[in-house]
Amino acid sequence: MNLAVSAESNWIDQSADKTPTNPHQWTSDISSASQSLRRITDQRFERLPYFIFGDFNFRLDSKQVIESLCSTASMQTVRSADTNEVDKLIFRESDNDRKVLLQLEKKFFSYINQDVFRENNGTLLLEFDRELSVFKERLHELDISFPPSYPYSEDCSQGKQYMNTRCPAWCDRILMSASAKDLLVKPENEEKLITYDNIGPNVCMGDHKVQLTNLSN
Repeated sequence: MNLAVSAESNWIDQSADKTPTNPHQWTSDISSASQSLRRITDQRFERLPYFIFGDFNFRLDSKQVIESLCSTASMQTVRSADTNEVDKLIFRESDNDRKVLLQLEKKFFSYINQDVFRENNGTLLLEFDRELSVFKERLHELDISFPPSYPYSEDCSQGKQYMNTRCPAWCDRILMSASAKDLLVKPENEEKLITYDNIGPNVCMGDHKVQLTNLSN
């Protein structure tokens, strides 16, 4: 089953001083996916292995990401002169000429060093990827060993660069039933290579890098 889940991009509402919450449309789409999942697993029918893949729009825990990236930084709040609402959050180093580490706006996320999302496939931030828990014990996944799949630059000359629209995250996933995972990792496949990776990691593929799972000798 293929799906595409809606998302919210207001980083001000998901900032360090607010509790991260899923937007209404995301929650609604995930609920619809759960209903489809219940139909697939209806006990009245023969149960077969299945895969669910696509853009789940999973996001990292924004509060924890900001604390991790800016643990020693000071935060500056910029408010609108007209409404007094928060327009911008700026995190600066305490020394080093108070260099800007991270700047957040409604649809803007700019961190000083994008390498943190690519080095070791972004392992440093993978612990903040928690939204798969909505399918706990119902869907499973192979180990992630690729960098965040979104939001990549759509400039053909910058295939590995992220856009400054959102915090990079593992939005695009391949999930599966327990029986489907068992088929992939069964003992007779021990000598075969199981691939779970981005397609086109070094070339422009649009703002998402689609995932593939492959079993080969």
